[in-house]
Amino acid sequence: KRIEVKLVLINTMLSVIATALVLRVCPHTWQTILRENSQAIQVLGAFLSFALVFRTQTCYSRWWEARTQWGRMTSASVNLAGQALAMLGGHYHDDDGNDDDGYEYAKEQEDLVDKFLAHCIVFPYACKAVLRGNLLNDGSEEGPRFLHCGMLTDSDLGVIIRHGRPPFVCIEILRRIMYEFF
Repeated sequence: KRIEVKLVLINTMLSVIATALVLRVCPHTWQTILRENSQAIQVLGAFLSFALVFRTQTCYSRWWEARTQWGRMTSASVNLAGQALAMLGGHYHDDDGNDDDGYEYAKEQEDLVDKFLAHCIVFPYACKAVLRGNLLNDGSEEGPRFLHCGMLTDSDLGVIIRHGRPPFVCIEILRRIMYEFF
């Protein structure tokens, strides 16, 4: 981001210097050329306005498409977590004849389900970090928060980051958990 600001400042300074130089070297000639070609400048202005609107519309369309795809991915991740909880969630314990006593898990299965759900949550955040060009454990990303709340361990986060393609690593971890469960 700092490089982008520097580039904008450099381009602005160069534009100011070039304008000042042209106005200083030939102040009357420049104004005469502009007055004589007012029709061409109006056409050029209209063309630039159209190009700017077209570019803005194209950018907005791309942003909207990315937004809808991001929503679809997040929704699919939530649906996957819900289906996994329904499928892997154990069975109802029926002490008193009611099916509302909650889930009873074997400890190992419960840990696998928790790990699966954690990686369903980590997956979209890993995608976001990659799209931003960051690592999941950067201060501006959610990796440290996942460590702090106990959702991931240091070794889990290390595995995800070490391979360079965190979203794919999350998917592979989800596959391995499913294989281990069954």
